[in-house]
Amino acid sequence: MPLSLRLIAAVIACLILSASLVVAQTARKTRRSDSARKSSEVSISKLRAAVQSNPRNAEARNALGLALGKGGQLNPAIAEFREAIALKPDYLDAWKNLGSSLEQKGDLEGALEAFRKAVELNPSDAGLHISIGSLLHRQQMLDAAIAEFRYAAKLKPDSVEVHTNIGFILGQMGDLEGAMKSFEQAIKVKPDLAEAHFFLGNGKLLMGDFAGAIVSLREAVRLKPNDAASLQALGAALLRSATPADVAEAVGVTRRAVTLNPQSAEALTALGVALRENGETEESVAVLRQAVKLKPSLIESRNNLGLSLLRAGNYDAAITEFQEAIKLDDQNAPAHLNLGLALMRKNDIAGAVERLETATALDPESAQAWYQLSAALKMKGQIEASQEALRKAERLDPKLKSTQK
Repeated sequence: MPLSLRLIAAVIACLILSASLVVAQTARKTRRSDSARKSSEVSISKLRAAVQSNPRNAEARNALGLALGKGGQLNPAIAEFREAIALKPDYLDAWKNLGSSLEQKGDLEGALEAFRKAVELNPSDAGLHISIGSLLHRQQMLDAAIAEFRYAAKLKPDSVEVHTNIGFILGQMGDLEGAMKSFEQAIKVKPDLAEAHFFLGNGKLLMGDFAGAIVSLREAVRLKPNDAASLQALGAALLRSATPADVAEAVGVTRRAVTLNPQSAEALTALGVALRENGETEESVAVLRQAVKLKPSLIESRNNLGLSLLRAGNYDAAITEFQEAIKLDDQNAPAHLNLGLALMRKNDIAGAVERLETATALDPESAQAWYQLSAALKMKGQIEASQEALRKAERLDPKLKSTQK
């Protein structure tokens, strides 16, 4: 069984496009040399003196706030920005700096309020709309975030950051076609943006365009050869293509992903699946056991370990893994389907029918679940019910037509 779309989607959900986070974000904390620290202290001292000599100088207070913030003194910096704004309510830079400092402090609501005040003063500042969009995104206010980024796109149509943000959020909202258009636009602006190729490839993979996914993901890997996520996604696309050459290549690229990220249960799961599909069942079982050990709660690892054990003829161990997966999530249709298959192999037909009926109830669009239920019902002697289940499977996947007849 190829790497499931559920796992692919989970991997994508865990990956955040770096380009979407660098714009309008506060500076990262860096270790500074002693000389730089002393220089900052001198600057702060001079600026304090300037403020003391003229407490109503808004520009001096803003400058002091910047110096304090640069020195890691966020609360005093915020106080100075607020003083500057009290003295000069339309002071755009002070509002921006206040927003950035509050965001750095973790006060997202306060930062959002400050940036919104700033954008009232300068509605045509694309960077402010990006900042607001980023904050809304972090608070999972996706519709509002999209609106801000789209407004920014009108102001700055050639911004890679805007297009990648829009694509990423649309992907989260389930609008894969819209997301892919945004990533394609980002690639037009910056053809060597590996992250855009990566997410475009994943979108194509989820849409079922496996050949297109392979093209995009190969480009992502070419641009960033040591990116484990891109290698893992390329492996998933190659497995979906399912030609012998692609499956063999999938083993290679997922193995590289594991080498780069050996503690990733998701990467190990992808490798385990590729090994199984390449006929290397024994190593597949070993790799998937390692994935389960690293992350016992990852249902996909347990499901795929069960499938590899099933392939190896170890039915009892396979049943145990599927049961563990169901304990983790009793609404997981693939786990019920796989358990039903294993029980059929053990000739527990009644148990198989029960699990397969559960699988079809949880996922009525699963042609494979209906198909296997048809087989189990036939073995149980329920011919009419078996034929009805087969008809449902054929409607969902015409390739299954008449295979049982």
